[in-house]
Amino acid sequence: MHELALGMPHVTIYPGTQGRPVYQVGGRSFVFFRNPRPDAVDPGTGQRYDDVIVFWVPDEGDKLAMVQDESSPFFTTSHFDGHLSVLLRASRVGEISYGELAEVVQDAWLSRASARRRETWLREHRDATVSPVSFDVFFQRFQDGRAAPGGGEAMRRALEPYIVQEDPEHRFAFVEYGDGSADVYLDDDSMMVNHVVGEKPWELLVEGARAAGWVIMPTDGPTCVTDEAQRPHLPEDLAGQVVLVGSGVDLVRVIRAL
Repeated sequence: MHELALGMPHVTIYPGTQGRPVYQVGGRSFVFFRNPRPDAVDPGTGQRYDDVIVFWVPDEGDKLAMVQDESSPFFTTSHFDGHLSVLLRASRVGEISYGELAEVVQDAWLSRASARRRETWLREHRDATVSPVSFDVFFQRFQDGRAAPGGGEAMRRALEPYIVQEDPEHRFAFVEYGDGSADVYLDDDSMMVNHVVGEKPWELLVEGARAAGWVIMPTDGPTCVTDEAQRPHLPEDLAGQVVLVGSGVDLVRVIRAL
């Protein structure tokens, strides 16, 4: 964990109390080793945990996805309600892979780094797997230049076999498909997706968008249509740069070019 945190750029170590390091970027903490506190205790003995590590996360959706599964080593306490972070005991680090831990540390750093440093790191490290924290992708139907209702049910049918975690209150679902996964926020008329890992999930998302009649809109990217018939219905502000995507491969190609 120490090696991963120090491997991120512009990192400094602030000497916390009891010799516990606090890793910072630009003076903002992104990982730190917590002192024993009364809100994190062994349920059997009541003894305070002495090995809790705190990681910042990008948003509440990430936090929910990481702590909802009771078998997951990540957890939270009431002390951290509303705080964009998750906790992990050092004694349970071995329950996750090195790659998973690296992603958690990278996400923590990206959550706290300045916009310039974050964009530089993402640009330098973007590869075949689209960065899971780089941007949001929006899905919506349009008719006669205006947002149109519907499509959510069709998208739901496409995603449902691959939903492994769900929080209906926040309309959140964690989808695993093929070589990767995605965070999905789906309602009746639109959807937002982020933290897509791997290439296969894009195939599923394009198939669902086609079934829903939805246009795909990556943040700061061109408008992506799955059918040329969608093009004349786009609002003027979305019609300037339009790309036809027939598959997930096409959509990944668009996203890599951003």
